[in-house]
Amino acid sequence: MAQQKDIVLGISTSGVSENVILTFQAARKKGVDTILLTGKKGGTLTKIADYTIKSPSNVTARIQEAHILVGLYVNLLKINGKLL
Repeated sequence: MAQQKDIVLGISTSGVSENVILTFQAARKKGVDTILLTGKKGGTLTKIADYTIKSPSNVTARIQEAHILVGLYVNLLKINGKLL
């Protein structure tokens, strides 16, 4: 499991995925920061996550495409040695 200096990234199109909720709750107990990728509504997880990136859509395919772009951007930052 994650430790205090780690970050837990959760992806939930609906913002109500039970497995992500449980993971974020466990991370919070350990003092681990959480980042959520979700859709326009955000759901329950927006209240649990430390940081939330919402895709401005209610269409699952568009939300997931935005999540892919965020993932690619984060990997580009890692490749170039930059910090978030």
